[in-house]
Amino acid sequence: MASGLGDANVTATIAGATSQYAGRWVAAFTPAVIGIFQAQFECYRIVIRGGPPASTFDVYIGTRLYDSVTPGDTNSWDPNQTLKLNQGDTVTFVWNSGAGAAGPEVWLYFQAPAVLT
Repeated sequence: MASGLGDANVTATIAGATSQYAGRWVAAFTPAVIGIFQAQFECYRIVIRGGPPASTFDVYIGTRLYDSVTPGDTNSWDPNQTLKLNQGDTVTFVWNSGAGAAGPEVWLYFQAPAVLT
């Protein structure tokens, strides 16, 4: 059985003019935010709340596109479809919009994989 490693929460901010995501909501889970110091682990649950209505978002592992998701205002992911991560990975959520007064909130929940791959 896999063991829980904790969770992390980020509120998205509007990317600055020099960013490749300029003017859009961005939530970045850097290694410091994730705070897990083992070679491999999994994100078994993701919860999104407060994104712009009718929006979508992309998820990146480092610079690699992992998924494109709709709806972007409220969403959660199936815990049976884990996101495999390695120590040092950054997980970034980028909305297709910067609309709204407050940034979307994102929660990631982590566990040790039952079998390391």
